[in-house]
Amino acid sequence: MNNWKVSRGLAPAACALLVLVLSLSLSRDLPARRTRRARRRPAPTATRTPTPTPTPLPVYPTFKGRDSRQGYLPAGVMPPLELAWKFHAGMGIYSSPAVVSGTAYFGCENHHVFAVSMADGSLLWKARMGERIYSSSPAVDGGRLYISSVDGCLDCLDAQSGRVLWKFCVPAREAELLGRPPAFTSPLVKDGLVYFGADNHRIYALDAASGEERWHFDTGGKIHDNSPALWGGVLAFGSQDGDLYALNALSGDLLWKAPTRRLLNTCPVFFGKDVYVGSSDDCLYAFDAADGTLRWKFRTGDAVLSSPAVDPQGRLVFGSGDGRVYCLDAATGRKRWSYKTGSYVFASPLITGGVAWVGSVDDSFYGLDVENGGLLWSGRTGGHIVSSAAAWGPYLVFGDLDGYCYCYQGRPAPAFSPTPTPSPTETHALQAPSPR
Repeated sequence: MNNWKVSRGLAPAACALLVLVLSLSLSRDLPARRTRRARRRPAPTATRTPTPTPTPLPVYPTFKGRDSRQGYLPAGVMPPLELAWKFHAGMGIYSSPAVVSGTAYFGCENHHVFAVSMADGSLLWKARMGERIYSSSPAVDGGRLYISSVDGCLDCLDAQSGRVLWKFCVPAREAELLGRPPAFTSPLVKDGLVYFGADNHRIYALDAASGEERWHFDTGGKIHDNSPALWGGVLAFGSQDGDLYALNALSGDLLWKAPTRRLLNTCPVFFGKDVYVGSSDDCLYAFDAADGTLRWKFRTGDAVLSSPAVDPQGRLVFGSGDGRVYCLDAATGRKRWSYKTGSYVFASPLITGGVAWVGSVDDSFYGLDVENGGLLWSGRTGGHIVSSAAAWGPYLVFGDLDGYCYCYQGRPAPAFSPTPTPSPTETHALQAPSPR
């Protein structure tokens, strides 16, 4: 009986001991189990390949693309072309477009500057100037747009909104009693200065930020369609006194002047060691850019009002009032080929992808093989073409006197890249003139 009582009394203690042992065993096992759970491979999650940021296409911010007015892009548009869109501005478009950040800018005879989307031709904004805009083409730099008009003023606008930031109006000459002389030239912007000429015989350099005059230079005739070109600190422009002038771009001091036989109404072009300009005496001239020495001249059948384009191989292409497009050797002036259109060629060519693109007063736009002058493509518009084409990727855009701005899409040239490799001397990410 006593033994039974002892065993009965020990039973609770044994049970308690058993529970303690089990609890200690479980407590040792739990961390291991947690560890095993933690080491399990996580469930796979979807991964996203980052979308590459699109790189901007080359800009065409000024008349003929760059300060030297070379009118050349290393690669761009190949025929055939198809109409991408056309925008009706309301009146004739003499102005040649500038293209920056997917926007085409141009002036119109109806007093307006237009900003149009290159994507679909939709209107982004328009701004009314004081008078008609003829041959002046916009220059876009640092988010600002500069353009001159028949009211004799140069306007600076915000390129995003079209808001006028400042206006500079040229004074009349003492002998002129008909009010302010007009301005037709396409401005050029470089190193904080904006250059333009007017019919009061003067070319001006203004502060690009404020419009304050830095200097002006007087010539013996109107500076009508004689837009300036700049290269290596030398500013070149023609005058209706028949002379080509070269000034120090910073000070306005005369470096040299070279005569032609009649008035100049076209924009000069720098290439290598020379500067080229057409004259109303039916000739295209080549002068030494250092001192104005005549290198050669080439006679056409009528006035040369088209500014030449030149590629790195020295193929110099321009139009004439005789209706022909000419290609010369830039070094010698030797004729390589000519192509006959149906009327005057006043527009300036653009060479890109081995093709010279140019419009004619015969209402047609041409693509010519720059090597041999063969016709690669042509298309008709609704009016005379005196506006020069601008390129943006595989697109060409130009104005027409039928009141439309036309945009054509071609094939990208084989070497086309949306991000061209700039040279150290480039200003606008375009091909620099090549030395001989």
